[in-house]
Amino acid sequence: MTDENKDIAKPEVLNLTKIGDETLDQSRARAVLAPQNLSTIVLSSAGISGVPFNEIVHELNRQTVAINNGDMTRVENMLTAQAHTLDALFTSLANTALQAKTWISWRHACDWHSRRRIRAVPRFKRWGNSRHLSRSPS
Repeated sequence: MTDENKDIAKPEVLNLTKIGDETLDQSRARAVLAPQNLSTIVLSSAGISGVPFNEIVHELNRQTVAINNGDMTRVENMLTAQAHTLDALFTSLANTALQAKTWISWRHACDWHSRRRIRAVPRFKRWGNSRHLSRSPS
């Protein structure tokens, strides 16, 4: 067989392995529902490109085996990174909420003063007119 005739693995296609006497449909169903494959689908949909699908599945399988053997290094690193990310997101959201609250309070105060001013204008005119009339020579 020459190099031209060799099958080239498609990076976006999942390699299937039949177990026992299962049918092709059963192999597909098992493969699609495997947690590592579902995660790979999500990762691929998130825009990770250039990495073959089966390589991502292989890496996830390797990490799963490590966890099953008691090596929690990857999980601890991931949780630490996610904790810092969540902390930064929370801080940003809290800051945005406080700024919005400040804006709403400021806006409310402006509206209150505007309403007071609008109600005060006729009173001021009446007061000014009464003072003007009381001072005008008769």
